[in-house]
Amino acid sequence: MWIVIDDIVYDVTDFAKRHPGGQAPLRNLSGKSCSWQFHKIHSRHTLESLGAELRVGRTSDVPNPYKEPKPTLIQQL
Repeated sequence: MWIVIDDIVYDVTDFAKRHPGGQAPLRNLSGKSCSWQFHKIHSRHTLESLGAELRVGRTSDVPNPYKEPKPTLIQQL
């Protein structure tokens, strides 16, 4: 099972068993780009600390099937 973050391919097959958020998010995004989802939840440190052991290559133009939500404005009352 692989995912793409910032055009880098990661093999998360074994990592999925110990992923704190469970295996489902990784399975749902398997074979796809999930850059904005990753960066929304994780810090850059997470990728730096775990990414090297999972990295398998580079790619480009792998689509993210989900549109990034637009930020909402909060009005003061």
